[in-house]
Amino acid sequence: MAKIEPNRNSADAPLEDYNGVSPRVNGLLLHQYIGLFVILPCQVVQDLGDSLSVMAPDNILVTVSLQAIDRHSVTPFTPFLEVLGKVCKDKTTVQLLATRIHGIAASFDLSMVNRVIECIHGPFTLRDHGPTKDVIFNVNEQRYARDLKDL
Repeated sequence: MAKIEPNRNSADAPLEDYNGVSPRVNGLLLHQYIGLFVILPCQVVQDLGDSLSVMAPDNILVTVSLQAIDRHSVTPFTPFLEVLGKVCKDKTTVQLLATRIHGIAASFDLSMVNRVIECIHGPFTLRDHGPTKDVIFNVNEQRYARDLKDL
């Protein structure tokens, strides 16, 4: 009988080595990065042993699986963390399979982090509204503004 391999984007798939650059995301953006590595700044809501329930910067609850890391190397957790992990999807559930966890602080302004994330990943606004104060954070918008200027 043939062995059925798990979907490469599922939490049961083997985790490949990764040392690249990863974008910081909020909970809403996770769906755009399935199968890819991201950094999620978050606040721990509940420690479930083999996983964490965390609040993303945009107040979306996210499950972080700890099955791929040595749990004892990252405890005790600070209330605010940055989780590097692979975004996985099983049927309708999206979760983050942690590969590294770093404590940020005992108190931290996640709403400000969310604002920066929204600016970085934000839509192009120059075409309709001209430059905004957010353009400085969005390299693509800066390139688009330069290209428009050259026309």
